[in-house]
This record gives sequence, structure tokens and C-alpha cells, in this order.
Amino acid sequence: MLQFESGTGLSASLFGGMGVPAEQVLFFDIETTGLSASGSYVYLIGAAFLSGGTVFLHQWFMDDVAQEKELIRTFLEFADRYRLLVHYNGTAFDLPFLQKKCQRHCLPDILSGKQSLDIYKKLMPCKPLLGLKDMKQKSLEQKMGLFRDDPFSGGDLIPVYTEFIGRYRYEQLTGKNTRPSDENRIDFHNTGLKSMPESPAKALLSVLLLHNREDLTGLLTIAELLELPRVMDGSFSVSFPADKTADACDTLTFHLLPQSKAFCRIFSAFFQESFCKPVSVIPDGCTAAPLVTLSCTPKALILECPVMSGTLRYFFEDYRSYYYLPVEDCAMHKSVAEFVDKNYRQKATRDNCYQKKTGRFLFQPQECFTPFFKNSHKDSCSCFEYTDAIFTDPAGLKKWLAAVLTWLLTPTKS
Repeated sequence: MLQFESGTGLSASLFGGMGVPAEQVLFFDIETTGLSASGSYVYLIGAAFLSGGTVFLHQWFMDDVAQEKELIRTFLEFADRYRLLVHYNGTAFDLPFLQKKCQRHCLPDILSGKQSLDIYKKLMPCKPLLGLKDMKQKSLEQKMGLFRDDPFSGGDLIPVYTEFIGRYRYEQLTGKNTRPSDENRIDFHNTGLKSMPESPAKALLSVLLLHNREDLTGLLTIAELLELPRVMDGSFSVSFPADKTADACDTLTFHLLPQSKAFCRIFSAFFQESFCKPVSVIPDGCTAAPLVTLSCTPKALILECPVMSGTLRYFFEDYRSYYYLPVEDCAMHKSVAEFVDKNYRQKATRDNCYQKKTGRFLFQPQECFTPFFKNSHKDSCSCFEYTDAIFTDPAGLKKWLAAVLTWLLTPTKS
């Protein structure tokens, strides 16, 4: 078995924000000769880790298929010192593949007891927002401006590994650099290698290591994108508007300050300079649908939310307990409405079981503040009455702002 370790030149900050100390985080990726653990080998495992403020990369390579148990055992011993394993779609492939191999080789499964972070699963809900046709790791890397030297997929490299095994064994046995009959068979052009090693076997090995290395450095790079779902979940501090008096303004401006300094740079790389979207619930009395707008500065997201004046409706869920009074255009509970003349009341329905409210409102894509008001009970979004009280509930305010941000950035289904 061969082992290689080197620095990456990447920032230690990529290991932050994972919920555990940075030096307890291990990024890893495996290369195999097929998709089934029962009928293929894992021949290369790469891991990236932080030590002394420097990001290192370690690779374990199987140069003989009889070494698979040793390869896995050595990696597991190394991984056992870390609390969090970070991977890309490893929940579906890398982890179960290794766990099945542990069973086959009678090795202890230390992976099941580890915390696990699958960047693919974390970013999948952001696919519409990212505007990508697929969520392949290379697609995300290219969107972030990272382009590989390695041109191959993992499947492309299966025959390359098979060829390496034959050539490497031949070179070890004979001391020669190539088989005479195969001397001109391999074309090493467009392999991504910066320079050509002295033997075909070493050249093949370099191709295999390069692919795994760029899988890992790419994984570290796209890990910055985890800030997107974090911010959309409310991982930011809020700078309140200078004047937040309910009667003083028609627009509230919030400065959302992400915990990661890299977020605004990432946001600017992926998205346009500003977003705007009309609210979907408009009070009676508003002549047009006001816009929620978002812009980005180097340090903050600026979210502007319109304060709307007019009349909306509060709908009662238990409509069977109410009568609707057409003259008053409102619903009244049966315990009171039974004293109203039968000619002026009717059984309430979902559509008319409401009380009207006139005031100033803020739009909410999901029910963060109550009571919530709508135009129709079928409205998927709602509004809440705007008072200064929202600024005394920091948790509720952050939840609402995160919901508005997510709604604003998610493309509307056509």
C-alpha cells in the first residue's frame, strides 16, 4: 500500500462553522472499481484535515488488490480520531460502501458512530436557487470558478487503475519501465498532468491521485456554499432599521450580517446584484403589489420589506361553529349569533368565516407571527399586523426574516 501526504494551500476557514472544533473535521472521498461493494474494490481513499492551522491531504492507495483490508483498516484508524466526517453524497455511496467492506473483512465499523455531514444533501434544497441543471460536484465547482486539471470521471478511471496494476507489477518484477508489446498503447495527452513521470505506471498513478486530490480540494471549496442554507435557516445577526416606529415608514430596511465573512462574496459570485419579488397577499386598499427587495454589499445583505396599509381577513378554522352575517360581512360565533334574526345570518363556510382587520401589515411567506391575515383562506402566504412588538422578539424576527429571504431567493414555479 502506498501513502502520500501534502499541503493544499487552502484556507483553514473552510473547516469552520461545522458545529465541532475545526481540527475534529475530516473531509474524505473514495475511489472504487465499481458501484457495488460486493463485486468491486476500493482502491484509493483521500482525506483532508486541519493540523496546526494548515490544511493537509492524505491519500491511501492500494497497489495490489490483496491490500484492500489493510487500506480500509489504516484509513479507519486515522479517521477514528475525528468527530465529524464530511463528504459529497457519501450517505448514499461512500459510507455504505465502506461499511459493507468492514463486514466483509471483519473490521470494526467506526463510521456509524461518527457525526456525518453530506454536502450534497445539505445543498440539494438550494438547487432551484443555484440555477444548476444538476448537482454534480463538478457543476458546483465550475459555478464557483474552480476548473480542474483532471478531465476524468470516477468511472473513466476504472480501466486506468486496472492498467496501473498490470504495469506496476511488471515494472516491479522486471525493473523495466514498460512492457515491450504495450509500449505505444497508452496516450497520456489530456491527462491533466503537469509533467510526465519517468514510467507509465507512475504516470497512471499520478492520474489516479490527481483525480482524488481534486475531488477533495473541490469538496473543500464548495463547502463554503454551506453558508447559503445556514443563512436561509437564520444564521445571521440583524441590524434593525434606524426608525422602526409603526406609523413612521412604508418600508423597513434590515441589514442581515452573515456569520461567515465569505458569504457575501459567494452570494455575489452566484447571484445577480439584487432581487425583487411582489408579495402575494395584498390588503384591500393597496393599488399595486409592493415589492420585497434584496441587495448585497461586501458585508451584509440588505432586505427591504414594504409596510402595507389596508384591510385583510382573519379566518377561523372551526367554521362550523360560526354564522356568517352578510350585512356586516363578518363571521360570528354561534353562541352569540343565535340571537341574530335568521334572515340576517347563514351558516359560515371556509370562504366567509372571517373577521376583518384594518391596519398596517407585513408579508410573511410562512406563519411566523400570529394572528395572521389573508385575503382568502386558500392563500398559501399571509400577513401579520406591523407593530413595534416584533422588535422585542428577536427569535421570531429572525425566523420571519429567514423565511422572507428563502421565499425571495427561491424561483417561482411557472
